[in-house]
Amino acid sequence: MRVRLFFFLSFLSLVFPIRSTAQQVSDGNQNLPPFGGFSGSDFDTVSLQNGNVHIHIPILSVKQRHGTVARAFVYDTPSFTLTKTVTVVLGHRYTQYTVDRNFLLFGWHLANEGDSGSWGINPTNIQENCGSGTVGALGFYTVIGPEGVKHPLHLHTGGCLGAITTSPTFDGTGIMVDIGQTPNLITLKDGTQIHVGTQREDANGNIMTGATDDLGRTLFTVTNGPTTTYTSPLGKTASEPAYTNWTVTDSNGNSQTYRLDYTLLDTQTSFCGSPAASPCTNDTGGAFFPAKLTLPNAKFYQFNWVNASAAELQSIVLPTGASISYTYANLCVGSLSTGSQDCRRGVQSRTVTQNGVSSTWNYSIFPGYYATETDPLGNDTVHTFGPVVATDGFSGSLSTVETQLSQYSGSASSGLLLRKTVKDYTGEDANPTVENVRLIRETTTLDNGSVAKTETDYELISNSQFSTFTRLNPTEKREYD
Repeated sequence: MRVRLFFFLSFLSLVFPIRSTAQQVSDGNQNLPPFGGFSGSDFDTVSLQNGNVHIHIPILSVKQRHGTVARAFVYDTPSFTLTKTVTVVLGHRYTQYTVDRNFLLFGWHLANEGDSGSWGINPTNIQENCGSGTVGALGFYTVIGPEGVKHPLHLHTGGCLGAITTSPTFDGTGIMVDIGQTPNLITLKDGTQIHVGTQREDANGNIMTGATDDLGRTLFTVTNGPTTTYTSPLGKTASEPAYTNWTVTDSNGNSQTYRLDYTLLDTQTSFCGSPAASPCTNDTGGAFFPAKLTLPNAKFYQFNWVNASAAELQSIVLPTGASISYTYANLCVGSLSTGSQDCRRGVQSRTVTQNGVSSTWNYSIFPGYYATETDPLGNDTVHTFGPVVATDGFSGSLSTVETQLSQYSGSASSGLLLRKTVKDYTGEDANPTVENVRLIRETTTLDNGSVAKTETDYELISNSQFSTFTRLNPTEKREYD
């Protein structure tokens, strides 16, 4: 067996004092979390862990002295929280289920990498036992990027356990967060500082705000059309702008205009009954969604929706005339035994139609455990997921990672296994969770019996006063074949 070694230089930046607490791992609800399984294209991506569809339409990209100012129109499948509430009245237990929409990144939004306001820090309300009773506190913080990616932090405020106001992210992204400053400070891996809600400063001191880039130029403006009254298919009415214009200025100083038109839809979820039992209240109401995005060259994207649904995106007609359509089924992640589940209409099929020819990919997803993807020719790819377990066998990561990928000629039940890849991970035990999850080994076996293996070591930053964390910078890579 041949062995090839690759070595990497690693540079350690200043680290901040952290006290270890439980970790909330990137949950895979938004975008492309580390070590997940995905299908689709550069335009639309299906998460095979939860059925989310992520769509990215670039609007503006202008290079700066350091980095790039970029705008993109981004979509993630709307998600809902299914909550179980138990009350005791006169000795009797009453259980009620409620479905509520998650307003954070509900469907489409405009992502802005050059705007400090596009970054956020989100805590979770928790209860702490302080001896004399429970006290409310904030914990399980995440920092949320412009496209909605969540990165776990060790931060804590309120309660009786003392404040932790500075933390790195514990998913290998190398972000440092300080909520002790006003405004809160987010420092990216490349040294860029995000002063949340005010400005962004790169490692060379160049400053940009939401209105200007680091040369003081206004590259992007938003103008709403006159207010008009919309009527939904079921008769709801609401007043909103007739359209929105985005005017962008490219690197040559030329202005171009994008126009976004809207539609008012009725919304009605169907999570009651499956998985929630009665009595249960579904989310109902209405919401505005994009109907058409017209580009500067007059070509357009057209968005078609299923009315009276959980805001299901039925299809998109692309500027080329091709289209992509989707079908869905209820998918929920989490356990109602702990109080709530994250639910969405997960993708069951994705059909691409071009020049009158349609090709369909089908998905059978058991959230967080496995997914079977069947391509238009009937070939299956099986993705297996699981938690990363600590060496003591008790602690495990709060989210799952892709542990095995099996590709078949034909179906998984009767076809030929062409390629199997097994992925091994490690992480630090932070009882009861595992943090700093990283892929350390991939072993691929082909149908002819040949085996190839890659092992990777990563930079770890640790100190007796600090929590250990990683930026996923490789220090050595070994290849065997």
